[in-house]
Amino acid sequence: MILELCFGSIRFIINFMFVTMGRSIRILIKYVNSESDYILPAYIHIYPLH
Repeated sequence: MILELCFGSIRFIINFMFVTMGRSIRILIKYVNSESDYILPAYIHIYPLH
């Protein structure tokens, strides 16, 4: 009984971590996509591809 409770809470914590990670990654991708017009030309200018 106690072990089941422990495993349930661990599973809940892991699921919560994955959900928050997914959300933060999605927000980061949105931010990068919105800022890419400014970042990518500067990045290519600083580091030429050839």
